[in-house]
Amino acid sequence: MRFSDFVSLQRGFDLPKTEMREGPYPVVGPTSIIGHHDEFKVEPPGVVTGRSGSLGIVQYVAEKYWPHNTSLWVKDFKGNEGRSVYA
Repeated sequence: MRFSDFVSLQRGFDLPKTEMREGPYPVVGPTSIIGHHDEFKVEPPGVVTGRSGSLGIVQYVAEKYWPHNTSLWVKDFKGNEGRSVYA
């Protein structure tokens, strides 16, 4: 199976530290949560990896979140279970 038949990835969203406002939603970077914000961009489940350098480090997100522009997130699971894609 080709990767593109399994899931679709998208680059995260810009959010400079100076614009991050304390809130309940994690801002997910390439390897970890890099902060919290008062808005979210993506509904769970989330599977996130880095755009470069940290490829292969994959995170599972079970809550609404903001994927940072330094990451790639699964936009379309194409019918696959989020936990299965993460594993």
